[in-house]
Amino acid sequence: MATARGRGIPVEQLPDLLRLHGGATDEFGAAIALVSGGSYRRTKRLADVVASAAVLVFLSPLLLVIACLIALRIGLPVVFHQVRPGQDMRAFRLYKFRTMRDVGTRDGRVETDAERTPAVGLLLRRLRVDELLQFWNVLRGDMTIIGPRPLLMQDILRFGDEGMERCRVRPGITGWAQVNGGHRLGPKEKLALDLWYVEHAGLALDLRIVLMTLRMMLLGERVNRDAIDAALAEAEPAKKAAPEAAVARSVA
Repeated sequence: MATARGRGIPVEQLPDLLRLHGGATDEFGAAIALVSGGSYRRTKRLADVVASAAVLVFLSPLLLVIACLIALRIGLPVVFHQVRPGQDMRAFRLYKFRTMRDVGTRDGRVETDAERTPAVGLLLRRLRVDELLQFWNVLRGDMTIIGPRPLLMQDILRFGDEGMERCRVRPGITGWAQVNGGHRLGPKEKLALDLWYVEHAGLALDLRIVLMTLRMMLLGERVNRDAIDAALAEAEPAKKAAPEAAVARSVA
């Protein structure tokens, strides 16, 4: 398994696959591993292309209204972009609708981010519509609909090996961390949830995240303590195994 992952081949343990689809394992299944089928990746990419194209076409009137609203209430340009590391740390430009005014002064001091964000900007963030332009990133292949959110390079590097592991998959518009707490979670909890998704990714889980995202948009963010604790518990053995693997490689 380590050799396969070292060569960039995704590997999943059979128990994880069976748990994901509601199955069970025994003592024999615990020792079996399967190389992730290209069928999942191809199916997911096809779904990404179809869904992102549909969103961009059918929501184009809404995108135009949002752009006009931003131009009137916040200013031009209505879109901004940042360079983010994607799958395997490949850099790409991430696009979002603008939600803050240009840096200004108030009472002789520089405005804070909160002061630069008007009510319309807060509403766009609350409804997540400021991220609709990322469906263009999905259509291009920079991102996927379901996956860990794209972070800044310095944040990835701060996480060390775990940050690199997080980049095994394409970054997404919504992910396991977002539907289980989102902005209410700390960096450690989000990272654990993202790594859990990387290890357990599958069509059933992706569909579940889509449904949970729709609920979150309607009802707001809710912290799922069970999912967080499960992800943290699974991350601990991996952390302990990493130094041992490094020692084994140095001895070899």
